[in-house]
Amino acid sequence: MLKIQELKDQLRRLMEDEEGLSATEYAILFVILVAIIAAGATALGGGITALFGTATTRLTGVGGP
Repeated sequence: MLKIQELKDQLRRLMEDEEGLSATEYAILFVILVAIIAAGATALGGGITALFGTATTRLTGVGGP
């Protein structure tokens, strides 16, 4: 019975610990930001590739020195 009470006490201390919660919040925020950046890069990737393709095509016809 003593061990169950110790586990309850440890769990209560863990839940009241603000530092652990803060680190968890930062980790969740980091994951969300990485997901947003990855989604933006994926969405813009095709457009940027097409833009450089168009620029390359137009510059190919330009004479050089």
